[in-house]
Amino acid sequence: MSSSAPQSPEIRSAKKHDLPVCDVVFKGHEATLTWCGDPNVLRHLDQTTVLGVSLIPFSHSGEIVMVDLARGLETPAGTVGDTDADFEATARREAWEEAGVTLREIALVAVALVAVAQVAVAQVAVAQVAVAQVAWKNLDASAAFMPVYTAEVETMPPFTQCHESRGRRLVKCEDFINNPGVSTVALRRQLIADAKAALAGPVKGSLAA
Repeated sequence: MSSSAPQSPEIRSAKKHDLPVCDVVFKGHEATLTWCGDPNVLRHLDQTTVLGVSLIPFSHSGEIVMVDLARGLETPAGTVGDTDADFEATARREAWEEAGVTLREIALVAVALVAVAQVAVAQVAVAQVAVAQVAWKNLDASAAFMPVYTAEVETMPPFTQCHESRGRRLVKCEDFINNPGVSTVALRRQLIADAKAALAGPVKGSLAA
């Protein structure tokens, strides 16, 4: 993937976010999420500057598809693979590998910066946007960008346990928002609202209402 990848409709239509800085648990590590004001920064990134890709997948009935991992229930997410054509390809691959589902059209929800606790953070500039870099153990990538996508599930065959996921769960939006998770209730509520709004844009899915 090249850092000069062409701009996609999802990035052009993505809303600018005013989400709060939020302390979270990211892949079992304490971290802080800082949200990019302009998701168009994603156009200037490649697999060397993105820590991972996160996905909020919705079932046909409007529930959130989550995966049962050793560290708990999470939405599908993972690092960008060498063979992934783009970040959307990463989201699709993780959806299949972790949750055993395929996706309809994908929409960008937001772009976060992930700063892991107790790791020195250096300020750099990408496309005149102030961003953060962070060393990440056991990963080649050092910059901690994380695009968050959403999509409606296209197919959901019977779940087959894989090396990482022990099961697949369909969780109602309110249960996802109100139950303890990797972030705050306010942030989870805003992310779900933004995800539904993204699907109601150019994708015009059944969650538009």
